[in-house]
Amino acid sequence: MHRREFFQRSVIATLASSVLADKTLARALQAPAGAPPAAPLATPRALTLDSYSRFLNWLRTPDASLHLGSAETRAAIRADVEAALEALPDWQAFARGAQHTRNRIGMLACGSPADALNVLKIEERAVPGRADTDTPEGRQAFLRTAVANELIGFMLSPAYEAAFAPDPEEPT
Repeated sequence: MHRREFFQRSVIATLASSVLADKTLARALQAPAGAPPAAPLATPRALTLDSYSRFLNWLRTPDASLHLGSAETRAAIRADVEAALEALPDWQAFARGAQHTRNRIGMLACGSPADALNVLKIEERAVPGRADTDTPEGRQAFLRTAVANELIGFMLSPAYEAAFAPDPEEPT
């Protein structure tokens, strides 16, 4: 069954059930001829408040102003929030930084630069439209990418070497 057909049947079933329920309820409420009149229906229950409504009702109480702070405090908080919304972070730069950090930590954690590059090569292969990394040309193309170049540069850096140097403070 297609979505459109399912939706149409659902709407028709909902409408039919509401119409039939109204007629059935009306028939049930009609007293048979000669019967005493039916007792009035009970009043409907009051609706329960959801958490948002409860919060709005709480704001009406005199104690709410004590918890919300002074007008100056509220104005300062509002200004901070508006400034944060005006200067939203650059998510592309954040994602690149997160990937950069992930690659370096992954290489340090696995302890093998060749394995770390192999994982990145496999990851590169999974991206549609990228060169096949199983061929020599594909491997060379992968090693020319910015991600591989950065990781190789980190591998040859003093920071990478220092990460594996024994800590002089730690007892042997």
